[in-house]
Amino acid sequence: MIKAIRHIAGRVLAFDLEKDVMKKSAVLVLILAVLMALSCAAIRESKAIVGGSIKVALLGSDGSSYINDVQAYLLPFSDLAAVDIVDVLSSTPSLATLLNYDSVLVWSNMVFFDPVALVMC
Repeated sequence: MIKAIRHIAGRVLAFDLEKDVMKKSAVLVLILAVLMALSCAAIRESKAIVGGSIKVALLGSDGSSYINDVQAYLLPFSDLAAVDIVDVLSSTPSLATLLNYDSVLVWSNMVFFDPVALVMC
């Protein structure tokens, strides 16, 4: 996990944040990915989960490229068995769907399909 975090940190340092607003968004995506990785490590330790068995759902109300970036940054972590993208722009996942995951990362940069129903899950 430390190797993957160093890789992500190296990519953050490569950005010239003063010149490009889009790169600032990319840095935020990277930060989300690091936070999710740390969260998964805590889940693994608290539940005594075997490495490579944590399932993660990404519920990003954002552009598909940003959601795919978060997924791409999380996939190298060996603790994660799955990093699935769940569409929240055109539908709302059921509670039964979300219960299939050990961890769920939710963020918005756009409007959720049904924010009230999503919160109720």
